Amino acid sequence: ARLDDASFYWQIDLSISLKQALAKTETITYHQQLGSISQKAIRLERLADQLALLMTELITPEQQDQLISAAKHCKLDLGLKVVDEFPETQGIIGGHYCRHLEFPEPICQAIAEHYLPTSSNSPLPETTLGKLLALIDRLDHVTGFFAIDKKPTGSKDPFAIRGAALGIIN
Repeated sequence: ARLDDASFYWQIDLSISLKQALAKTETITYHQQLGSISQKAIRLERLADQLALLMTELITPEQQDQLISAAKHCKLDLGLKVVDEFPETQGIIGGHYCRHLEFPEPICQAIAEHYLPTSSNSPLPETTLGKLLALIDRLDHVTGFFAIDKKPTGSKDPFAIRGAALGIIN
């Protein structure tokens, strides 16, 4: 039954355009003080652009463009029905959705990998773009919450800032 549900929602998701999928993220709140998922994606795109400028000796111009595109689109799956019903598929579904839209494979892979690592013993992103996108996402997360004074305390970390910081270190 769950597989039938997933298939049903996936077919709904495939029927919407990229523009519609991105528009849905404008209505999803990331955090009241940090804006919507769409606004987070805009920050990630800007960070990717800045990082790409610093990495000209390590990644090709094509990879720089792919990193920026992956950052722009990495959160679009949060507006899709499959991820709404099966939150554990975020990232993975984004990669598949972008494949369906015929994005270049390195972008799809980076989107699928950018949530890694999810725990201390989960795998790390394998691709350079996946690693860079994961790093950008976590840097935005940690700095954003520190900027609004939502630091973890000795016993509380409701925004998973420690996990994001460990992901940066890994």
